[in-house]
Amino acid sequence: MEDLAEKWSHLTLSERENTGFVLKKDQQAGEFIIAAQFLTPRFLNMEILARTFKQLWRSTNGFRIRNQKENRVLFVFDNVGEVDRILKNQPWSFDKHLVMLQRYNSDIPVRELVF
Repeated sequence: MEDLAEKWSHLTLSERENTGFVLKKDQQAGEFIIAAQFLTPRFLNMEILARTFKQLWRSTNGFRIRNQKENRVLFVFDNVGEVDRILKNQPWSFDKHLVMLQRYNSDIPVRELVF
């Protein structure tokens, strides 16, 4: 292990290679997020919501849910392909009510999203 570390210490970047770049916040974390607005007057049970969409979406790596209040939820994936597939196969519904979805990238607060 020390031998490998010593070899790495001798490597350098050229001026062209050493120019940095900035990743967006969601890309840094490897998170791909769908923002959802549930068009229902009822309270959303996050556990039931997770079970329902897990069956519907059949995500290979699963997803996490972040409750944002006012019937808004963030679905967090680690695979952009799953997000693309879910958005492509809209519309979705939950408990016979429409769910509006859009890609979310953290540039604006969730409460300011327009669906």
